[in-house]
Amino acid sequence: MIFRIKGLRIFFKICRQEYMKMKNAGNMQIVVILCILFCKQLVGQPASEAISIVKKSYDKYLNTEIKNNTVIESNMRIVSIDRYGNKHESKLFHQAGKDFINSVTNEFEYHADMNTIVSIYHKSKTIVISDSDTSAANSIKSKYINFNAQLFNNIENGTIAQSNKKDIYKITLKLKKDAIKEFMAKELTFEIGKDDFALYSMHTEFSDDYNLKSTSYFIEKFNFINNKNFQKPLEYIYTNGKIKDKFINYKISDFRKL
Repeated sequence: MIFRIKGLRIFFKICRQEYMKMKNAGNMQIVVILCILFCKQLVGQPASEAISIVKKSYDKYLNTEIKNNTVIESNMRIVSIDRYGNKHESKLFHQAGKDFINSVTNEFEYHADMNTIVSIYHKSKTIVISDSDTSAANSIKSKYINFNAQLFNNIENGTIAQSNKKDIYKITLKLKKDAIKEFMAKELTFEIGKDDFALYSMHTEFSDDYNLKSTSYFIEKFNFINNKNFQKPLEYIYTNGKIKDKFINYKISDFRKL
């Protein structure tokens, strides 16, 4: 069974306070009952129960059908800490329609529809243009599903706790020792809605030989909006066939089969 250190400190502090209040009143039995109940809340839940909640959240998004006139928009804050304790923070804006995807960070942009993919690397000032491959996308989705299935089969234990936020689970999954190297992670923590299984955050503690110590993803916005006239991938870099001014110094590699 797993106990949370911070939770235990609070637990013993409460027990001590209640003991001092009740000692002279002869209510030690009440204190014992309080301690037992509090302990039950801190004890780790079976891994299968914790995994089940995470799976429901994953399925919620993986199986969401995007209709013709609907677009998913989300904003995410990403915080990474390296082995030296340095923190790197970035923002991710993501749009997904039935026939297109746009993902933008401060270092990278990815714009794709059924015909074309435009990848923009701001740090190296490079733009890569390629043909879309729907079969590859389906293959990636299949690999993603298989990866998660393998991951869930290699969880040693899991805990279910109350998040600091109301009506949100805090799920922690610890990987088996022999699986840490394969998945490059020791522990995964999720904040998931109790009623709708919405994912609010995900935190990964990486294996000791990985260059990062941890990465946290905080979902700040997740909305379904009505479709509007979104730009085609090439329109992000060209205007009337001419490269936009902000990309004049970028190297462009075009791998499309013309």
